[in-house]
Amino acid sequence: MAITKFARRVAIGAGGSLSPEEAGLYPSETRDEGFSEGRRARLVFSRGTPAGLQDDAAQIDFEFVNTTAGAPDNTWTDADFITLEGGLVDWFNTIKPDIATSHILDQIRWYKFGPSLPVGAGGGEMSGPPVRVVDQNFVGGSAWLTCIYQMAISVTFKTAARRRWGRVYVPGYNSLAVDENGRFKADDGAQLASATSALAGVAADNDFRFVVYSPTVRRAYGIESVQVDDIPDVIRSRRPRQTGRRDVRNT
Repeated sequence: MAITKFARRVAIGAGGSLSPEEAGLYPSETRDEGFSEGRRARLVFSRGTPAGLQDDAAQIDFEFVNTTAGAPDNTWTDADFITLEGGLVDWFNTIKPDIATSHILDQIRWYKFGPSLPVGAGGGEMSGPPVRVVDQNFVGGSAWLTCIYQMAISVTFKTAARRRWGRVYVPGYNSLAVDENGRFKADDGAQLASATSALAGVAADNDFRFVVYSPTVRRAYGIESVQVDDIPDVIRSRRPRQTGRRDVRNT
């Protein structure tokens, strides 16, 4: 049974009572406490580097909760993963013409999340090692030079509760996707938004909820819309680790 767009407002999880604000946004019929864990898909992108140097991968995450007959289903089969992997690959193939060949979608790694997981000494949820790793090797489709590696285009996952929105920062966009004012062009942003909306549709059509998970309250929130802005983001953690050249002059 597919999850219709009218049923995507949902708060899933048993992490205590809702705040007064959230209680007003999520009436009782949109709450489901029968949730213990979901799965986080981590897309891993390798990045080209000068000869002899190495660099870290860029990564982005998408989170899903499985359902059966409309209720959370904490079991996951190979077929479940394969269905969502197909949607994720379709998502990448849609935006691939904008991704520079320096970036390769190398892997999809799956991790657990949810209130059933242990909490570490620092208070963070311990997802453990990936439960599934699938090699991909999809190369970006643009021969144009990439933007600097720290630069990304963001996709905002909008839930009913503003404080529970999520975001991913997609790496690898080519320099042609940026206009003369240093902003992403309209067509490129619209294509990314449509691709992400289509991914949400694939999930819903196959009884998965596309969610933002809050490890603080240990609850998942249904994503109701996605938004792509034209302003580039700078992700400092993606700065190349190794310097290829340093030019020094005496003063």
